[in-house]
Amino acid sequence: MFQSVRMKLTILLVSTFLILYAITAGTIYILMDRLTINNEVSLLQSSAKPLSTQVSLAFNQGRFPQEFVDIRALVHLFPRLSDVVLRDAMGQTLADTNYRISKNLPYSYSQFTQVLYLPNAKRWIRLLTIHLTNTYGQRVGGLQLALDITEDLATLARLRDVIWEVGVAGAIVAILIGFYVSNRALQPISRSWGRQQQFVADASHELRTPLSVIQANLDIVLTHGNESVLDNMEWLSNAREEIARLTKLTVDLLTLARVDSNQPLLRIQDVDIRQIVNEIGETFQVIAEMKGVRLDWNIASESARDAYQIKADPDRLRQLLVILVDNAIKYTPEQGLVQVSLERHRQTLRFCVKDNGIGISPRDLARIFNRFYRSDQARNRSDSGAGLGLAIAKWIVKEHKGKMTVTSSLGQGSNFEVMLPVRLR
Repeated sequence: MFQSVRMKLTILLVSTFLILYAITAGTIYILMDRLTINNEVSLLQSSAKPLSTQVSLAFNQGRFPQEFVDIRALVHLFPRLSDVVLRDAMGQTLADTNYRISKNLPYSYSQFTQVLYLPNAKRWIRLLTIHLTNTYGQRVGGLQLALDITEDLATLARLRDVIWEVGVAGAIVAILIGFYVSNRALQPISRSWGRQQQFVADASHELRTPLSVIQANLDIVLTHGNESVLDNMEWLSNAREEIARLTKLTVDLLTLARVDSNQPLLRIQDVDIRQIVNEIGETFQVIAEMKGVRLDWNIASESARDAYQIKADPDRLRQLLVILVDNAIKYTPEQGLVQVSLERHRQTLRFCVKDNGIGISPRDLARIFNRFYRSDQARNRSDSGAGLGLAIAKWIVKEHKGKMTVTSSLGQGSNFEVMLPVRLR
């Protein structure tokens, strides 16, 4: 699937490059062509103006222009002109500076410039014809100026060749870059697709387990049709526990699905985190005593009433603290110790959950926040969850612009530390 997408993306990138290059190169060539033509026409017109004035004056004084103007000297006065031709009213040549060129020049009645190719001279010229009139408005002759533009046309031809060569080379480079860029662009999508497939597979596996247990216990109840509800209480209790586990798993999966779809999930408001921590402490104190774990709750005293007021989502904040405290108690053996502390440092609140439980190996430490990931020690426990709690906890901390760190040693316990800003930026 990604191969075809990569190919289409490459074609799109190359097409975009070629279109932009064609527009840019075409614009440059047209501008250079216009500029060259304007320069040629400007040179012819600026040269023709003083010449035509002098020749017209000579005609009006009744003298032949060649007596008034030494047209041969024009070669030195206007070195860029290839030929200057003076004609009478019939178009006959009266004088010229280059007979080899003038003999091939047509006498034009148009006063616009013309581009001509002279086969004998193998040259391209731009020709400007000026009609000369006397004081009565009668045509008395004409003045033609020829400018050799062979080099200019050759320069434009070389520019066309360079544009084509650069275009072909650029297209090849664009194809290579397109493959590289499309591959880099699709890597996050490919990883996301892989994670999604893994997420679906893991979710299906986690959902299948409680459903299988529920079905097995209910099948046993159905085979005991002649017994009372009290006689089947064990199987019904097992099914009920699995339903509770399935409900929690479904809620967690729904949360992560909404996270992936970038839906707004937070309801930010003013929250007294100390009140939330105390409520959670009262709840887990009973759970810890039932398991034989000592729970040490330490909240730093603060004189200011709003010292623990922060901008946060109270439900998500409660969920975060429950995940961390529940994990600490769950993975701490009997007679163990779980320490929970809360303190404020300037504009940051620091919440720590420390235990002396089974700990986390260095190999697992870098992956405990991955979805559905559970260490080998956690997998061997009957009360182990689906491996979604820490992934959700990390998301909650991230959404609150906070930071969570963990340090742990295998067999010696773990320490989770959450730093939350008092005010969201």
